[in-house]
Amino acid sequence: MPPNNDIVSSTELLLVVAEKVNDWSNRSDRADSSMTGPGYLYEFADVERRTRPTRDVRRNRYRVLSRFTCQITQQGLFWQQNQDPFTFQSR
Repeated sequence: MPPNNDIVSSTELLLVVAEKVNDWSNRSDRADSSMTGPGYLYEFADVERRTRPTRDVRRNRYRVLSRFTCQITQQGLFWQQNQDPFTFQSR
C-alpha cells in the first residue's frame, strides 16, 4: 500500500478510523462481494502539515491530501487510495 516504503514506526499517515467488522457480508461498503466473515476496517489520511485551528483549543483541522481505505479479511487486504478501484493483497 502506498506511500512506497512506508512503515508503521515512521509513517506520516494519520489513522482516522479503526473498526472491528463482525461479518463483511453484512456491509454494503465492502470492497468485493467475496468478502465474508470477520475483519477490520482502517482508514488513513495523508494531510497537509499546516494546521487549521478551531475554537476548541484541543483540536486542529487538517486538509486531507489523500485517503487510504483498508478492509482486512482472513483472505487478505483490500486497499483503496481516494476513489480508485480497490487492490487485493493475499496473506
